[in-house]
Amino acid sequence: LLLIVGPPGTGKTRVIARAALELAKRGEKVLIASHTNRAVDNVVELLPIDITLRVGRPEKVHDDVRPYMLSYKARQALGEELRKLEDRIRRLREERRKLMDSLKVLQEEYKRVGLHEPLRTKAGLARIEGELKQLTEDRDKMLKKESERLVGEARIIGSTLIKCGLWPLAGVSFDTVVIDEASQATVTLALLGMVKAKKWVLVGDHYQLPPVFKTLEEAVEQPEAVDPFSAFNRLIKLVGDEKAVWLRTHYRSNTSIIRFASERVYGGRISPHKSCENIKLGIKPSGYLSRILDPEKPAVFVHVDGQEQAEGGSRWNEKEVYAAIAVVRRLLELGVTKEKIGVIAPYRAQRNRLSEELEGSLEVATVDAYQGREKDVIIFSSTATEPYSVRFVENRRRLNVALTRARMKLIVLANAEAPWSGLIKEYIEFAKSIDAYFSWSAFLQPSVVRPSMR
Repeated sequence: LLLIVGPPGTGKTRVIARAALELAKRGEKVLIASHTNRAVDNVVELLPIDITLRVGRPEKVHDDVRPYMLSYKARQALGEELRKLEDRIRRLREERRKLMDSLKVLQEEYKRVGLHEPLRTKAGLARIEGELKQLTEDRDKMLKKESERLVGEARIIGSTLIKCGLWPLAGVSFDTVVIDEASQATVTLALLGMVKAKKWVLVGDHYQLPPVFKTLEEAVEQPEAVDPFSAFNRLIKLVGDEKAVWLRTHYRSNTSIIRFASERVYGGRISPHKSCENIKLGIKPSGYLSRILDPEKPAVFVHVDGQEQAEGGSRWNEKEVYAAIAVVRRLLELGVTKEKIGVIAPYRAQRNRLSEELEGSLEVATVDAYQGREKDVIIFSSTATEPYSVRFVENRRRLNVALTRARMKLIVLANAEAPWSGLIKEYIEFAKSIDAYFSWSAFLQPSVVRPSMR
């Protein structure tokens, strides 16, 4: 058993791909698995296509990974033989359709004149049905046989954990299984992959979000507990942090952005690579919001004196919605493209309000949905002001995800006077220490009390 801790931006996908390739070169058969198709695809597309196979449903995988697909490779290998067989099946289906149309017309005509049904046409239809059934069975057997041959010969196979227990992997054994995003996989799900191999490599981060199916009450009452449902978190608790392999070099964010998470969450274990330590937005803001958007201040905090409002079982904050919209609008005016901007909120109601006001012009998501993602600019709307909501938002894992998605600019919107006692409070102190604390009221203009994206 090997546990690898991969904090945000530390290149775990490339590490997994490199490890799988080295194991394959030693003659091992390697399974790469995760609970999501996206995670599997990210690794597979870094591997040589001639020794790598992707198992799953073609419509679920990324377009760049289609050539790795088992279904694609099986058809390519069978070539002309399969093409001729499928051409014959297509012609028979067309002939069947025409016969059925003719039979319907004849039945109506024979019924009108009181004669027997057209038996000759029915016999022809039965012949076609029989041949079509046989050809379809032959094609399916041919594809199954070729698929099982390809699975047997492949040195590296990528699959979701669910698919590991199904055909064509049900009876296949591996030397090593590598499970990515293992901290988000339940024990039960992880075992579907682990039983396939003699050696296990689990890659995850127990400081980020665990499997997303706990109740709000559980998340609030035990925000820092090791999640009992996560395979990686259970194992890391058993062996201890010190016995895991840590990826310590960060390749995503400016130093000011990752410094906070490194010091306050990871105990100083991660540091930025020189390729990203000084990356900044290429804009020259002036006038309105220039201090908040200053590229020389990659991480900022903006105090917005709004109050949360209940909506069903969720929460939203009107003033933070309008502050976020104003910031987005100004970034777009300065030439930052919408693809480079992400807006994150911890509550669905806040996400929905932001998305409505932004009219789908850029991506808005909850924190949970953003794990594993990144953008040049991230605007995080904390939303909460009441004690219960504050406790939910200040879950260290959730905030760790929110605060580590940005590459060049992180803007945190929150009411500094709310009863923060955890990571948000620490971030406020951090922002003050680097002269990056601002109050939204100081920037208000009549035109931005309720800004429009139109």
